[in-house]
Amino acid sequence: MDPAILLFLKHFKEKQFQEALEAIFNDPSVSFEEIDKKDDFSKYILNFADALFRFPPYHSFVAGSLLHKYIEDDIQLLLKHEDFENVLKKVCFFLSLSAADKDDFASLKMLESLEQEDALENIHIAYEKKLIPCENEDFKKHLESCREKTRAILENRLNFSNHFIAFATERKALSEHLFVSGKPYQAFAYPANAEEIKAIKNFPLTLNFNDIPLILMEAKKIPWDALLKPLSGRPKILLFYSKEVLIQSLQFKVVLDELLNSENLIYVLNYYGLEQFLDSSFIKSYEPFKEIKPLFITEDPYLKEDYPQILEHLKLALTQLKSETKDRDPFNWLFEVGKRHAFARDAKRYGEERFLALWLRYAYKDWNDIHKTKPKNLTMNAAMPDYLKIILDKVPPLAQKRKKEAKKPIKIAHIINTVFDEAHAPAEILRSLLENRDKTLFEASVYTTETGLYRPKEYPYYSFSGQDTLTRAKKTVQALFSEDIPLTVLSHPFLTYEEEAKILAKKLSEAKCEIAIFHMPNPVNLLAAKMLEVPCTVFMDHGGFPLIPDKNGFCLPYYLAIPIEPHFNLILTCEERPKSEIQFFNNRNTVVEALPFSLNLRKNWNQSPIPRETFDPDHNRILLTTVSLNLFNRLSPEFCDCIAKILKREKRAHYYPIGDPVYLDYFMSFFKERKVQDQVHFLGFQKNPSDFTRSMDIYLNEFPVGSGLALLEAMAAGLPIVSMYDEKDPMPAARMGAYFGKEKMITSLKNEDYVNLCCRLIEEPKLLADWKKEALQSYEMRTDAKKYAHDFEKLILQTYERC
Repeated sequence: MDPAILLFLKHFKEKQFQEALEAIFNDPSVSFEEIDKKDDFSKYILNFADALFRFPPYHSFVAGSLLHKYIEDDIQLLLKHEDFENVLKKVCFFLSLSAADKDDFASLKMLESLEQEDALENIHIAYEKKLIPCENEDFKKHLESCREKTRAILENRLNFSNHFIAFATERKALSEHLFVSGKPYQAFAYPANAEEIKAIKNFPLTLNFNDIPLILMEAKKIPWDALLKPLSGRPKILLFYSKEVLIQSLQFKVVLDELLNSENLIYVLNYYGLEQFLDSSFIKSYEPFKEIKPLFITEDPYLKEDYPQILEHLKLALTQLKSETKDRDPFNWLFEVGKRHAFARDAKRYGEERFLALWLRYAYKDWNDIHKTKPKNLTMNAAMPDYLKIILDKVPPLAQKRKKEAKKPIKIAHIINTVFDEAHAPAEILRSLLENRDKTLFEASVYTTETGLYRPKEYPYYSFSGQDTLTRAKKTVQALFSEDIPLTVLSHPFLTYEEEAKILAKKLSEAKCEIAIFHMPNPVNLLAAKMLEVPCTVFMDHGGFPLIPDKNGFCLPYYLAIPIEPHFNLILTCEERPKSEIQFFNNRNTVVEALPFSLNLRKNWNQSPIPRETFDPDHNRILLTTVSLNLFNRLSPEFCDCIAKILKREKRAHYYPIGDPVYLDYFMSFFKERKVQDQVHFLGFQKNPSDFTRSMDIYLNEFPVGSGLALLEAMAAGLPIVSMYDEKDPMPAARMGAYFGKEKMITSLKNEDYVNLCCRLIEEPKLLADWKKEALQSYEMRTDAKKYAHDFEKLILQTYERC
């Protein structure tokens, strides 16, 4: 066992939590691979230690519970580390309180039934969950009577909580933007070396009168007073890699004071900058002639290499805000580059063994982020490692590729992440292909890899819940059963992605599968594609995003994660691809073919729509809608701003979005600020959204991402569609050019043109009626599900014959 782990155990059992964490993490650049000796005990300890100070309490509760169980199941470990185990159990108990949904106040009467320090800890947690500083006089009195060591631990935790609460309440808008919904259980600061301390003390002396300090922050034990007090009264840029670094920095009172000062600009690299910049009055004092002077508290070679470009775009962004221009490209560039730097830093920290879990966590954040507009030109100096390629290159095939079997029907397997009964493009396409398959030519089976389920062995965690296909798609499961289509659900929560991929590869081999069709990439799919002995592999792209891998190895969100060497014989895309993409994969022995959607969606409709008078009794109104299972991350600020302008101009217009009502208060406050809240009515999640869509008048296609299946549903209902179209950027929004005609699209990509087009449709009844007719006609051209299945089978058969 690594000496750092032994030292952690020694300090932890003495409740010396700062020292315990410092034993493992003595610098932000420390990699897990330097310590992890591949034994499970060390792995569980590292995960627990990391979660204690980086993630909200539920993460460390899960990691601690797994560690506790591992020790309990091994009698030798239990006897050897009994003192550590006793402290761990108590910490896990308080972690469970911190993570629980209940936020009832604990009572000081608990002192009668609990040890004094335990009762005080319980009370402090209750206050924290209410976002109320724990300043109760009785509490303080009891705290003073605690043993010195216990008092120091509790005071440290109490200060951290109170500082977090102050930030969450006084910088509410910024806090909500950063989704600072919970802090880690433990405050932790890295030790600083003498060279760093010297540079920090000297930094204020290097500044001229008009210079603006830019400090790359890190939660370190440095003389913060010596750095920040000489800079008092001077507006600063406080730069953080991530919200995790920001939250830990709150433990220092002098840093908290700077963060609460609205004259300072708080900038978290991997969050969109505009909202952060607007939350500060820094812009009032900023002048382009002022020089920005950096201080890197922690050395980072990648960031230093890209710093000149970051500074250039930061100045552009500030200048544009100052002049109130609307070009958001500098913010888009900063966001994309910031995500890459935060990701590269964490990828180095967690190492190869934890990379896929980290990637999925970042991918999930990226998928849920409402800011998806790419910069016009993403250039970076820093060449970051392609971790995905490194990992896949190390995955050995389980066996050599099998030779094709000549007999028919050919065994094909559809491998999909999960299946919904509700309208969801990948599941709908799968159902259509299976219903219309040629049974004489192909024998089909379905495998689900259930990557979204909680997997405790994959750290850092990104999901703690999720239902598998058997639970969430009962109708589909029954239909597969009645059609004699085998379904295998791979939901083994205590397996790693690699272990699950091996099971998938083995099952496909045992089934003598000839063609494996992967619907979108995920860790299990990408690993299995490398392991397979199956003669032919196909990747179906449902996302419509650029397929060429990022030259820096950056592969977010997860549907972009086609590796440099794809290990697929065929990539099927949902629209035509640029020649550059086709050539890129052709050079790697992968053929790219376009197969646009063609689905009969009306077969799933109920006989009659929901009568509009049941949700909007005024027949003079024009009802606008947008539909998405992920509505909250599709309603971008630019899109919402367009909606508000439409509603302001057209008092008859009312907006009825359909989808998950997450962050409803946030969106309603947005519309309230623009005084159109009475014209916005969220309908929430609907199992059959088409029942409502058919009662609407106009479909607003969100941007920059845009809908997929929902667009076809809207056209099937005869709704005119207002949409952006950028032929250079094949994102889902671009599908509307093929679906409804490019001449009806907003090719200028200007928000005012989007608003004007919608208002024209509202104001000109004949135009609205004509577009309704054309929407229906366009849909009728895309309803031939049998032809779609036939074209699909023709393409995979051609590929199979080439293999």
